[in-house]
Amino acid sequence: MSETEGSRAAILEAAKHLFMQDGFRGISMRQIAEAVGVTKAALYYHFHDKEELFVAIVEQYLLAMSALIDEVAATDESARAQISELVRRILAQPAEQRSIIRLASQELGNISPPNRARFLALYHDRFVERITALLERGMVAGELRPIDPSFATWALLGMMYPYLHPTPPTQLPLDDARIEQLLQIFFDGLTPPRPGQLTSCATKHLSKLILPTCMKHRRENCSIVGMSWIGHTDCLSASITRAVFRCVFKEECTMLVKNRMTTPALTITPEASFQDALKMMRDHKFRRIPVVDHDGKLIGIVSERDLLHASPSPATSLSVWEVNYLLWKLKVADIMTHHVITISQDAPIEDAANLMVTRKIGGLPVVNNANQVVGVITETDIFKAFAELMGSGEAGSAADAQGAQRQRHAGAAVAGHL
Repeated sequence: MSETEGSRAAILEAAKHLFMQDGFRGISMRQIAEAVGVTKAALYYHFHDKEELFVAIVEQYLLAMSALIDEVAATDESARAQISELVRRILAQPAEQRSIIRLASQELGNISPPNRARFLALYHDRFVERITALLERGMVAGELRPIDPSFATWALLGMMYPYLHPTPPTQLPLDDARIEQLLQIFFDGLTPPRPGQLTSCATKHLSKLILPTCMKHRRENCSIVGMSWIGHTDCLSASITRAVFRCVFKEECTMLVKNRMTTPALTITPEASFQDALKMMRDHKFRRIPVVDHDGKLIGIVSERDLLHASPSPATSLSVWEVNYLLWKLKVADIMTHHVITISQDAPIEDAANLMVTRKIGGLPVVNNANQVVGVITETDIFKAFAELMGSGEAGSAADAQGAQRQRHAGAAVAGHL
């Protein structure tokens, strides 16, 4: 980046912060120049006036959003998966960044008609219409209900609107579980499934869990058709089928994370050493440890993989003493992951399973409303719940008893997908 480009970028960043703080009319070019540390003459070299600077900030963001949507649309995923990924990535942005569109909408009346028309054209072309195209593609493919795709776009943006603000509402904290909840409401609504009816999310998971098992046993008469389940005890034993049905249909069980999590949680502080974290994992046979501050609030997570990546290669030329010295100096704060996917202790256990599947992780720190770690739930905990559910079912038929070996084989295959 040249010096001129660097100055322009610094001006845009400082002006964005000031506009967010005091609005378009509350800021002067002099204040922006002082914030950047340049003269007004230097500021006017890059931007003719405050309005041009404001429009440049909005255009920069809309072009970045356009590139993000195009990147997501280029994947081979379903329309639902693409929309979900887009929403996650938008809401993962810093609050000040994702609120630029809301700021621009609020300040439309303060900019000239030509620039207002320019913003609206860019907003619709680069942002709204691209999201509409993703939804329309899903409707044409039969993945989504065939409604007006433009209306569906505005409904989605309306649900995201509270978080497109520099200071989102404190009573609705934004975390990964909240984002998944928003997506579930958008795609599946608030009405619970009727007995015997699967949600689209449940259909997707049954497809992933059961169909591979059926195919492994070379049974072609076992499938999910529309919203109905057609299965035979030759493929999966009746007791497994009942257990899956009870949990997916939510007719007989509602398991919460707090009832299945490991508690109290084993945690570590950021000041702890690499060796301390490694010893903890080996002693307790854990693969991940939440990192907390002195108030018990979650600030990161360190995993077995993080420790592995931080360790020197076996081919290193360092002596064992040098390696140990370097690892002794290494702190958890240096290697931990800062963005942690969490779940509430009051969330249903299926939400935890869904998060693990969609985010491809093996465990989640469980937090309370104060973001304090109260436990950890892992794929093992979910498997245990599933195993207990199978064991608590009614006695199977004679065919089930004769197929006990087949049941264990199928159960292991299902658990392997969890």
